[in-house]
Amino acid sequence: MGNQQYQTSMGNQQYQTRRTESHYTRWDGAGLQRFTGFDASRLPQIHQQFVKAAGSDGLVSYNEFARLYREHNIGPTDERTIEQAFRTFDADGSGKLSFDEFLSAAIALNKNTNARERISYLIDSNNPGGINTTIITPDYGRHIIRNMNQFYGTNADFDQIWSKINANNGQVHREQFISYVSQTPTFVQFF
Repeated sequence: MGNQQYQTSMGNQQYQTRRTESHYTRWDGAGLQRFTGFDASRLPQIHQQFVKAAGSDGLVSYNEFARLYREHNIGPTDERTIEQAFRTFDADGSGKLSFDEFLSAAIALNKNTNARERISYLIDSNNPGGINTTIITPDYGRHIIRNMNQFYGTNADFDQIWSKINANNGQVHREQFISYVSQTPTFVQFF
């Protein structure tokens, strides 16, 4: 895999990792099945199909993403939804997605998983502090809300949300953040 740096799908310049190194294997199969809607036994096959489509750079273009998206029945197949998912998870604007970004799109569009689980996975999988970090910083929280706004076409006010939940000197507990965001009227209609 390459060493290209990127912005994570729910992160920004501060939250960089090796883009072509997939981290999906660190999640348990049952959890990924629940989050993505993909049968756990098919995940390695889906990953192999992705790698084959991606070629040497380990990333897929919009056309490759749209084909895989439709082939694996990720969500609504209208062009607008597919374009919106691709743009949201192509955080660096490169016109390409990694496998982790592909999975993030699948999770965001999986209506069979409850809001708390989807938000939790997306936060944890891209958290600059790592998968077991229990604190959300204002910078990371702002980026999560910005990406949710972009994905859902909403305009939730981060400062208003943060002021309602911030009680720990500038940081909030991950569970508190997830709970509040999953019940925010702006987003609840999408869950």
